[in-house]
Amino acid sequence: MQDFIAVLDFGSQYAHLISKRIRHIGAYTRIFSPSSNENSLAKAKGIVLSGGPASVNSSNVPEFNSKLLELDKPILGLCYGHQLIAQSFGGSISNTGKGEFGKAILEHKSDSPLWENISFPNQVWMSHQDSVTKCPEEFEITAETETGSLAALKHRQRPIFTLQFHPEVTDTSQGRIMLKNFVNACGVRSRWSMESFIEVTTKRLSNEVGNSKVLMFLSGGVDSSVAFALLNKALGQDKLLGLYINNGFMRKHESEDILTRYSQLGYKNIQSRNYSSFFLDAVSGQVDPQTKRQIIGATFIKMRDRFLNELNLNAQDWMLGQGTLYPDIIESGGTEHAEVIKSHHNRVQEVLDLVSSG
Repeated sequence: MQDFIAVLDFGSQYAHLISKRIRHIGAYTRIFSPSSNENSLAKAKGIVLSGGPASVNSSNVPEFNSKLLELDKPILGLCYGHQLIAQSFGGSISNTGKGEFGKAILEHKSDSPLWENISFPNQVWMSHQDSVTKCPEEFEITAETETGSLAALKHRQRPIFTLQFHPEVTDTSQGRIMLKNFVNACGVRSRWSMESFIEVTTKRLSNEVGNSKVLMFLSGGVDSSVAFALLNKALGQDKLLGLYINNGFMRKHESEDILTRYSQLGYKNIQSRNYSSFFLDAVSGQVDPQTKRQIIGATFIKMRDRFLNELNLNAQDWMLGQGTLYPDIIESGGTEHAEVIKSHHNRVQEVLDLVSSG
């Protein structure tokens, strides 16, 4: 089994970015609910607690399995995770009215494995209203901001580290080095790379699809095209059919250009349909962008059914493939505690129902 670092998602818009940054460093990551049973994380090499929009002092906080903090492995708490760990070990969290939003200067207080190859002072990115106002006795302060905020803590005996700021964003000037230091502390052996990802993913796709076939929505963009290429590698052209739909919202001649490019790539298992009238009729009279995105997403599913009927294909034999990115999930409020920024057409309820049904 490939070594991995578990990321607990408390609803942060950055949770998937944390996962992405750690993968870029070379360690595989998996995202879990903070209420996960400790046995499901027993094989993780380390655990990261993400940020989140809630306050640890609120009555409506994400459910958290505190036994995860008892696991004998490196743990890193970020923003909300920083505050949750401090509170769990007896520290105090308060809304001092001096929240920090934006750039701040980090100043060294004591050594930490996270500070290897880090120079001080350095710029970090803050986004919090509550603050740790009392450090737990089992911890020591490793960094503060220039305003005196407790910005980083470490456990005196165990490999538990917390950061009030966000090392995963580029505004934290040395954040990547800090995350790399945590990955090193986790002792990850098998390194993650795009080559290993392709190998693992194609095997997983083949196993998950089984005897079914896949109808893949294609937009001409990078996301769906890469997903289509992976599916071709995993399944072969006999079990995969790509469908490009002209929905009426494309630029002039863009649909023709897209189909030409797919043809140049040598794919023979792609069909196209001009269903623009159905989409334009569906959104006619609608002015709210959120409503229009939901209607467009639902119309795509209707057009899938129409296309399969045109070819006399049984929908039960065909799985639906999409190119869905982490930002699509994040902005659509697709994790347990995340808020909706804007719904994406590939994450509407009709699509989620298909995901749930397998």
